[in-house]
Amino acid sequence: MFAITRAHRALVVRPRPGAPPPAIIAQILKDRDAILRAAREIDRAHFENHEISIYPDYTNKVQNSRKGFLQFKAKLRSIGLRYMLLYLPRLRVIAGGKSHFFNTLEDVWLWLEIWDKVPRDWETPVSPVPVDQWGHMGPTGYN
Repeated sequence: MFAITRAHRALVVRPRPGAPPPAIIAQILKDRDAILRAAREIDRAHFENHEISIYPDYTNKVQNSRKGFLQFKAKLRSIGLRYMLLYLPRLRVIAGGKSHFFNTLEDVWLWLEIWDKVPRDWETPVSPVPVDQWGHMGPTGYN
């Protein structure tokens, strides 16, 4: 059981019949991480035949920086690569059995340009920028 401190609907115009319901904003202090973890583990949550989506709350600065990765997420989906958009934002791409981490949009562009030119029968992708043993980008691994 989760303890919700405060909850309300987002201030939007009432949706038309058949349209998705408006967002509900909830303040959950202790159970936030457990709820997000549970939401990731299940494929889809439903309540009374309506799908429920659960997203973390980010500041405007973080939300805007995450938007920059949208074009890359679409490209990665189209070529069949798995990815995760991590906090700060940081993009993790799983290719050739290895994880690659990108902190900037330029690094992703450069890596994708090389990825598109390499035959798919290879095992280990070549990274265009230095990567340490943990797959972190840059000379120190923590750019």
